[in-house]
Amino acid sequence: MAYIEPNTNITVYRNTGLSMSYENTLFFESEDDKDLYWAAASEYIAATFNKCSYQRSERGVIRVEAPIRRLYKADYMRFKNVSYENKFYYAFITHVEYINNETSAIYYVLDPIMTWMGVFTLLPCVVLREHSLTDKVGDSLTDEGMQIADYVTTSENAFPTEVSGESSSIMMSVADEGGNGAIIGGIYSATKTERYATSEEANTRINELVNANQGDNIINIFMCPNEYLTVTSTAGLYDKVFNFTKGYTSFDGYVPKNNKLFTYPYHKLVVSNSAGAEQTYRPEFFTLTSEDARFRVIASVNNGVQVMCIPQNYKGQGNNWEETITLSEFPMCSWGYDSYKAWLAQYNAYYPQNEALLDTQITGRSLKRDTNTILDIAKSVIGGAATGALTGGTKLGPKGAIAGAVTGGMAGALSSTISGASNTMSYATDNAVDRETLVRQQMIYSSEIPSTPQVTKGKVSPNILFAQSAGIGFRLYDKKIQAQQAILIDNYFTMFGYTVNKIETPNMNTRPYYTYVKTCGCIVGGDVPAEDARNIEHVFDTGVRFWKSLSTIGNYQLDNAPSD
Repeated sequence: MAYIEPNTNITVYRNTGLSMSYENTLFFESEDDKDLYWAAASEYIAATFNKCSYQRSERGVIRVEAPIRRLYKADYMRFKNVSYENKFYYAFITHVEYINNETSAIYYVLDPIMTWMGVFTLLPCVVLREHSLTDKVGDSLTDEGMQIADYVTTSENAFPTEVSGESSSIMMSVADEGGNGAIIGGIYSATKTERYATSEEANTRINELVNANQGDNIINIFMCPNEYLTVTSTAGLYDKVFNFTKGYTSFDGYVPKNNKLFTYPYHKLVVSNSAGAEQTYRPEFFTLTSEDARFRVIASVNNGVQVMCIPQNYKGQGNNWEETITLSEFPMCSWGYDSYKAWLAQYNAYYPQNEALLDTQITGRSLKRDTNTILDIAKSVIGGAATGALTGGTKLGPKGAIAGAVTGGMAGALSSTISGASNTMSYATDNAVDRETLVRQQMIYSSEIPSTPQVTKGKVSPNILFAQSAGIGFRLYDKKIQAQQAILIDNYFTMFGYTVNKIETPNMNTRPYYTYVKTCGCIVGGDVPAEDARNIEHVFDTGVRFWKSLSTIGNYQLDNAPSD
């Protein structure tokens, strides 16, 4: 049997930052790139030993001629049995042992990933986490399952439709008695909506209607932003579009390294109608541009204000009607008027013709009847006195004649009065119904005279305080998680990438400096021993981070964003 000269080369490295936990390792495209890199890593070389005896990869211990002080910081090694196989084996040094002043024992465990880097291949499997190839906002939307703390509002944008001061008008809906209804905003309406710039103008109009006995024709009075009174569509509606920036800037001054933080639930857009309702939108789903969120506002002013806010270019829809927010709680106004004047207007509208009739029936005709009655009474008195004197004188003499005349005159007068009264009552009976009706109506209207001087209608809006302070209208709030939590989550993404949870080929090289990958059910192929292949699969299922250089291991301050 021929003698084979010992020809195994061993290189010991120190302070590499590599460990058996496989939290960190190195990536190389090929075996040649790997071997050349380690050969040139002179700053990490602790010792080199040539012409050593054959080393078995599974044995786990080797003796070298070196004092132990040279090996205290050793943590990694490689060796090649040149005479038997032209391949480097890479291993973790677990510890070193003193043998004598010139000899030390090195204990090691084979590193299958580094040993077979450039040889083994990865087949598709479930990738749980990894650093993505791209990191634009919205590229990664898989739920991370993190508990979110409170949000803070980083910006507020009001749609230009507040109700406050000179920016609003007083609107009055009045019933149209002429049957002149029309289609307004696609809906038939028999009322007309009038606009007044000041309260004085509105008061004048209310008094006009009350004096014309049309106070009840006022349906309602409400406030409306002047912006909504601008008709911008052929349908007679207000219809405008508003663009807002999504706020892809910072978290209270902290600029994240990972753009996933600018997506929901770490960042959201909230639209409030300033009346208790709000709608949450995911900024990454607005696709008109990468920086803008667009909303369309449609308003109809008819017997009130009805407004709808529609997200545009959201979730793939030009107008996303399913996630709109509406507003109809604009300030409703109260109004009042002098109820006696209103009653008097009703009274005067009815009584002039009845009073004329009364003058004709009672005043004119009764005066004529009264004149005739007086003449008849006079005649009766004279005739009655003569008859009484004749009768009394015949029976009682001169004194009887005088008494008879007086008695006869009174009797004649009474008879004539009764007869005249009878004629008067007979004539008045024809108009008795009119008198009774007038009196009854007078009593009815008298009973309707209010006991209080004013009538108040409408209602006081529950939004009056908000209208005076902030205004009624849509408001867009840019809300983000607090900077402290943003920093924690950003650091987590920096170290471990994003949740993927899909079947794909694991990628060990997606970022400039390092790439983390974690799988479930990893499958290793290639010309690799079975035991080493199983160990490699276990490392991937546990999670491993691949660096490009020993000098950068652990430096998470590097700009590791994708190159694109």
